[in-house]
Amino acid sequence: MGIKLESAAAEEAGLNRAVLDDLFRALERSPAELRGLVLLRHGKVLVRRFWEPYREDDPVWVYSLSKSFCSTAVGFAVQEGLLSLNEKLLSFFPEYETIASDENCRAMTVQDLLTMRTGHETDTTPAIIASPNWAEAFFRLPVKYKPGTHFVYNSGATYMLSALTQKRCGLPIVEYLKPRLFDPLGFRAVFWDSSPQGINTGGWGFMVTLEDIAKFGLLYLNRGTWQGRRIIGDAWVDEAALPHADNSITGGSADWSRGYGYQFWRSRYGFRGDGAFGQYCLVLPEFDAVLALSSETADMQGLLDIIWTYLPPAFAVSGGETEGRLENREFRLSANGGGFNSASLNFHPDRLILSLGRGGEKLTLAAGRYGWLETETRFPLEGYSFIPVFSSPGGEKKISAAFFWRDAETLEIRIVYRTSPHRELLTLKFRQNAGGYSISISCSPNTAAQAMGRPALEFEGLLI
Repeated sequence: MGIKLESAAAEEAGLNRAVLDDLFRALERSPAELRGLVLLRHGKVLVRRFWEPYREDDPVWVYSLSKSFCSTAVGFAVQEGLLSLNEKLLSFFPEYETIASDENCRAMTVQDLLTMRTGHETDTTPAIIASPNWAEAFFRLPVKYKPGTHFVYNSGATYMLSALTQKRCGLPIVEYLKPRLFDPLGFRAVFWDSSPQGINTGGWGFMVTLEDIAKFGLLYLNRGTWQGRRIIGDAWVDEAALPHADNSITGGSADWSRGYGYQFWRSRYGFRGDGAFGQYCLVLPEFDAVLALSSETADMQGLLDIIWTYLPPAFAVSGGETEGRLENREFRLSANGGGFNSASLNFHPDRLILSLGRGGEKLTLAAGRYGWLETETRFPLEGYSFIPVFSSPGGEKKISAAFFWRDAETLEIRIVYRTSPHRELLTLKFRQNAGGYSISISCSPNTAAQAMGRPALEFEGLLI
């Protein structure tokens, strides 16, 4: 059956669900065929989302995400003294001593295999799987570069990691990992394809549920501990995530050129295991989070671009020191089209209140910290935005609003009119200078206002 992870509410885990919804919409607008998504933070599940007809207990073929599980088997074997990273590959396979005449091949170590720096010019997989004996075929291939000096993504190298681990532990790695990884973390049933020699393919062919992928990511996020129990050494986890190999030489896209560890990729945020066509285990230490995602896409970088656009802001529910410095302080505004002369912000555990003053009048806007907050407001102003009133009563309009911090100086408030199709984005920028803080506020016109030629609402001011 497996063990399900505990769930948590947005407020408990510090997540803005309004921004997370933007991520879901962007993913659904993308060309990717989405299967499922599990998001963890602080060790608990914030989101389990599966797109019909997929189910959360369906195992998924994860392609090269298999490699990260294979390298973990190597890590256990190192931890148990069964092998070491500087051992020569040939020492595991003396039966191929006469075949491996290439000096570079003879110099290849376990660490060279782990970091995809075997010295081969191209991936060895097509050649080895065309042979009846995969390991023998690997040793027959020419090795152009000195091992440890040249990165080439090489699934055949991962197969050899599986083969050498099986040599030393006496079990296929899927069986070797069962009492060490799968059972302690409460995995459901898994499957791993094998070569004609009965060796798990290592670099591909693993099947596992999405929640169990998330558990695996959580183990690495917690540097090898699981619910207070040491599973694998922290030194191994730390080493596995380091950028040992320079993969920028391949000219890959943004998240494929930031370094390669022990069968893990470095990312713009954290590190990851991934598999072809959009299988991801994203480990994000910056946010104490893990995202497991399964999809079918031809544009893996495009899918990561969407995630990096929306997921980090979803965690930005607090501006930290900036909020404290601005709390209950007033900005004096310069001349602006709205006629406002003051602005102030009040931050509460669950909301933000923005107040704009104009003479004796005060206009307020409330926005939720963890998601949409239902309220009423007269903001933005007639003549700048577009709220279709016509024969309906004037005054305040029913809205939902949420805010988040884009960065330490930029706060965004999203406003949705509940009785119209329109929404607004209010951007507040704060800059610290010798005289204190300055503020600039802008509200770009919504689609209807743009069509009517209405301008953006903008004002600037200084903290009193």
